[in-house]
Amino acid sequence: RKAEQDQRLLEDNMLLAERASHARLTEERAREQIERERQKLMDERRAVENWRKKVEDDAQKNEAAATEARRRKKEQEALLEAERKRVQETWALQVGLTQKEANARREAELEAWKAW
Repeated sequence: RKAEQDQRLLEDNMLLAERASHARLTEERAREQIERERQKLMDERRAVENWRKKVEDDAQKNEAAATEARRRKKEQEALLEAERKRVQETWALQVGLTQKEANARREAELEAWKAW
């Protein structure tokens, strides 16, 4: 009977040792899985942060480009306005000369008529 009891105790101890070993293995696997998940989250966080920085950089570049485009547009508008004024002044001079010529012609005709 003592031998049976010792045998059962030995079997129980072996079963406990096997369960403990299995528990340690399970715990080790769980720790590894947790570490993989933690690393994955850190990688995702890094990727999101890099993406956010890129978006901010792109937004700054776009704003700078828009500012430059507005500056160029104003510059072009100023050049066009100066050209418009120059053309207008040239036209006014030509019209003025034409008007002077017409007045001179009328005066000449009037003088010729008076002389006739």
